[in-house]
Amino acid sequence: MRKLILFFVFILVTVFTVNAQKPAEKASSFSIGAELGLPSGTAADAWGLGFGASLKYALPLSTDLALTASAGYISYGGKTFSGTKFPAWNTIPLKAGLKYKVGGSAFSLEPQVGYTLGSMTGLSSSDVSGFTWAFGAGYQFSQLIDLGVRYESFGGKGATTSADRFNIIGVRLGFNF
Repeated sequence: MRKLILFFVFILVTVFTVNAQKPAEKASSFSIGAELGLPSGTAADAWGLGFGASLKYALPLSTDLALTASAGYISYGGKTFSGTKFPAWNTIPLKAGLKYKVGGSAFSLEPQVGYTLGSMTGLSSSDVSGFTWAFGAGYQFSQLIDLGVRYESFGGKGATTSADRFNIIGVRLGFNF
């Protein structure tokens, strides 16, 4: 776990260092966003809508392509299903990706990979943390506001099939700086 966190810190430091060498016309961006996560599949039986916030950094590699790094916090409320009350699932997703502006427009596509740290009452963190992948699409309304929608999947120890993974449809409203 420590190695993974150190890896993400290394990536962020590298991104900021490389950005210091970039020409001014390719300015990087930093955003803070409100997050919603709607569990899908079997996860929707046990957990409700998730709420949280995230930070995202984008380093332009070209006019239409940027390297992204993001971290956030999202909490999913537990439901009662088949007589069992599920506890809240608190997550910290750490992801890196590539954001591609389609044809130079305000519309973008963004695949991401990373690791989600999770905590849930009664379970060890390794049972509710794991590899994460996501694919999203977004639209930048102005220099200040963008909206993104993504399908995201992550799983803890023993998550080998899609039924074992926690899948969500996520929405992020970001405010750029």
